[in-house]
Amino acid sequence: MVCTPAVAAEPPPDPSRGERFDGRRSDPAAARREAALVVPRLLLVLPRLVWRALFVPVGLGARWFERRHVLQRVLDAITSRDGLVGVRPTVGITSGILPIFGLSYFNLRALGPRTELRASLAGNIADVVAARFLMRPTSLWGSAQYILDLDYTYRDDFVYSGIGFEPANQGRVGRYAANVVDVHNVVRLDAHPLVSFYGDGAFGLRRFGNGRDIYGVPPIADVYCTPKFDGRCLTAHVSEAEVPGFNEGTQFLRATLGMHVDTRDSFSAPSQGVALDVRADYSHGLGDDHSSYVRLHGILEAALDLWQRSRVLVVRLQAGTVLPTEGSSPVPFTELYVLGLPELHRGVRFGRYRDASLFLATAEYRWPIAQWMDAALFVDYGGVFGPHFDGFSFDKMIPAVGGALRVRTSQQLIMRLQLAYGWAGEGTVVTFTASAF
Repeated sequence: MVCTPAVAAEPPPDPSRGERFDGRRSDPAAARREAALVVPRLLLVLPRLVWRALFVPVGLGARWFERRHVLQRVLDAITSRDGLVGVRPTVGITSGILPIFGLSYFNLRALGPRTELRASLAGNIADVVAARFLMRPTSLWGSAQYILDLDYTYRDDFVYSGIGFEPANQGRVGRYAANVVDVHNVVRLDAHPLVSFYGDGAFGLRRFGNGRDIYGVPPIADVYCTPKFDGRCLTAHVSEAEVPGFNEGTQFLRATLGMHVDTRDSFSAPSQGVALDVRADYSHGLGDDHSSYVRLHGILEAALDLWQRSRVLVVRLQAGTVLPTEGSSPVPFTELYVLGLPELHRGVRFGRYRDASLFLATAEYRWPIAQWMDAALFVDYGGVFGPHFDGFSFDKMIPAVGGALRVRTSQQLIMRLQLAYGWAGEGTVVTFTASAF
């Protein structure tokens, strides 16, 4: 007869200590995070269901393209075998301004291993020209980088409706033409994998002219003219008091210093982490331009994982102000903050609101549709104000809601379609961009 020693019975799991019958320990912090997400998940149920229903055909089409590798085959046809040289289409369509079409070229080996050379040309033949050249002779993976960026734009469909909030509601909207040249010399230093500092020595030149009637918006000289003694307007001569810097144009040197902190796990599709970018620049006019001003700007973005890194809430706050130095001429109107860009209030038509200070809050909920496509619902709420946020008021901040479709890689947005509705008489604003620059 073989005797076996008695085995002491283990005590039952103690739930107060986080013990479970399956041997795993519960995580009180994770439970609290899940509880905190109940409210935003409930708020997003209905808009998400509506948006998903609207884009069921888009999802089906995206998955069909993905299964047959249509996009990859197209990219392979216009890209070298090693993926370092190629061309991409460039498209830009925004409510209220003329569309542009063109091509962009990239070469990531022309200047050496892991360097960068890019060029693009777009427009609509007669009325719009947009050209850009970018050169990065240093390694993309290096801790010190230098970038030369040259930009030229000519358009005759820019919109101006005065400085401040009120003029945009008075029907004083006109179009102007502009030749815009920017030369940037950017130096970036990575002090830590999460922290980098950058500087930029830039030259800018702006020359303006009368625009033309497009979509029912008249030339700027018909709206902001300089009157004669008999009350009539001087032909194509615009009031400097209402549109500072228009008649003589502006040319300036600009020095910028900034810091970027980024803990996000992806640039174009973060599921968690925080990014902070702060910068300050000083601009000094050249020649007949006697303006001199400082601009301060900051952006704070946080990504919150709602479910398995596929449902994400992105919250972004940004603010900035332009401060003229004592005794200088007024800041040229194009160097003020302008609402309406894809990242500066999507529910506002570009050029309708501009002033010396900006505040904008954005909340965006994203979820995947296909491997390289996601959808988003967003809310934008912001406005422009005077220097030092003079006149700041919630009554001057415009709310907007909308949705977006994005085609992307892990580090780059390739295509973006946005549909937004803005209050304060803005209505529906549609934006479509496609570029791999």
